[in-house]
Formats: sequence, C-alpha cells, structure tokens
Amino acid sequence: MCCQPIPASLRGKTGKRAAVVDHLRPWRLRPDLAFQLTNLALVCSGCHLTHCASIEAAHAGDAELIAQAKERIGQEW
Repeated sequence: MCCQPIPASLRGKTGKRAAVVDHLRPWRLRPDLAFQLTNLALVCSGCHLTHCASIEAAHAGDAELIAQAKERIGQEW
C-alpha cells in the first residue's frame, strides 16, 4: 500500500517493514476466498496495522467495499 519494497531479509520477521499477507476481502467475511491468490496482497506490517485495520473498521461487514478501498489506496501511491 505504501509501495515501498519489502526486502527479502524482512520476510518472516517482525517490525514495521516486515511482510504480511493481507486478505483484500477479509477471510472472516469471505472464508471461501481465504486461499485465493487474487484475494491476497503482500503489504508491510505498518500498512497492515494502520490502513487495513482502519478500512476494515470503516466498512465493517461489506467485503466488496473493503476490497475496493484497499485497492484505491494502492493505486494512489
């Protein structure tokens, strides 16, 4: 979402720049898409904690609105 590269050395680690897999449509709302590659995005931990959490709270219960908002943020960068 921030379009900053995630170095391979941070994959599997913790911290704000570590790699996290985000579900564009939250798995709790769409368990059928939990393992679909088209529903997954690699984001840094910082973006996952801030952007993803706030988007999901703002559009609680609507998987499509959540996915659209997450995709918009990625396009803005």
